[in-house]
Parts: sequence; C-alpha cells; structure tokens
Amino acid sequence: MNFAPARITAILTVLSAPIAGGHIEKAYNIYKNYRGRTESINAGDPMSAAAGSLSIRLEKIGSYSLGEGKLPSYKDI
Repeated sequence: MNFAPARITAILTVLSAPIAGGHIEKAYNIYKNYRGRTESINAGDPMSAAAGSLSIRLEKIGSYSLGEGKLPSYKDI
C-alpha cells in the first residue's frame, strides 16, 4: 500500500532540494543509485532522496548506507 506514496514522497523531496541548498540533479542521482539498498522496498526511496537533497549520508551500521556526504550531526537537525 505504500509503494506509490514512497515514490511520490521521494520525487517531491528531490524537487525540493534547492530549498535545503542542494541541487535537483545531484539529489536525483543519489536517489536513483541508492534507493534499493534497504531491506524494505519502500523505505529506501524517500530516505535516499532525503540524503541526496541534504548532501548527507544516512546509515544503519551493518545494514545500509545511503548517500555520499557526511553523517549528519546534531547541528544538522
């Protein structure tokens, strides 16, 4: 049931990248390359789009790593 909402959220997140100081093309490339790396078929889409839009890396140690930036710190939140 979350198949379509996860992908719609991902696309909207990528399109919103400039609001966070990011670039749509870079955010889309991160989304495209990392979306299938989580165990869940739906979780990777919005998470990788967020990582690309914010230029950060989201990681679950021993499971997956999404994005190519630094891990976020408390300052990023």
